Amino acid sequence: QRLLDARAEAWREPGTGALERALARGSPAMAHDRAALEEAVGLGVTYPGLAFTVAGAEVVRDRPGRRVVTAQVSRAAYRITGGPAGAGGITEPAQAHDVCVVLTSGPGGWRIHDWRPTGDDS
Repeated sequence: QRLLDARAEAWREPGTGALERALARGSPAMAHDRAALEEAVGLGVTYPGLAFTVAGAEVVRDRPGRRVVTAQVSRAAYRITGGPAGAGGITEPAQAHDVCVVLTSGPGGWRIHDWRPTGDDS
């Protein structure tokens, strides 16, 4: 849960260093979120209220420095404001997804390396 809390904070308050507390340096997850977040900041878009909740997390593979976990990740409803959404914003509905998350361990502890929907073998 701690990693997804930090990821949500990075989207709510860019520039706080929260992305680095959530995602592994040089990982596909970091590349994806960093590019998307830079685009959002450039457009003036904000995400107040963005939050994630993890349920049913289960370690399915555990090796030194690397774990594969399946879980259901829920995203609460939140608003997108600024940029193309305008001052009034757009409300995104709550969603839940079953995901497979790859975690890696480094000097700062465990971080998200990558994720995909469960059943996605790509």
